[in-house]
Amino acid sequence: MKVSISSHLYIIFTRLYIYKIEVLSCFIKYMNLVKNQLDMKIKTLQTDRRREYLSDQFKELCDERGIEQQLTIFGTPQQNRVTERKNRKLIGQS
Repeated sequence: MKVSISSHLYIIFTRLYIYKIEVLSCFIKYMNLVKNQLDMKIKTLQTDRRREYLSDQFKELCDERGIEQQLTIFGTPQQNRVTERKNRKLIGQS
């Protein structure tokens, strides 16, 4: 499960995926949704250091679209309080 949150708008987009390879296609769909429905552009993407966010294709996409990738330090959920809180809430509801 991946929860994406806009720090300015607090828009939550939840997408369940089975394989890590799906992360890139899910992000592209999310990026298109933000562009088409909200008429906005993603400027920064903050993620943990998992491999699915560090692939060459993912980096290339971010470079092409001018999206800055910010990586959190492993084992520090304090850097991502909102996402951690939403994840706990979603897990509690399932």
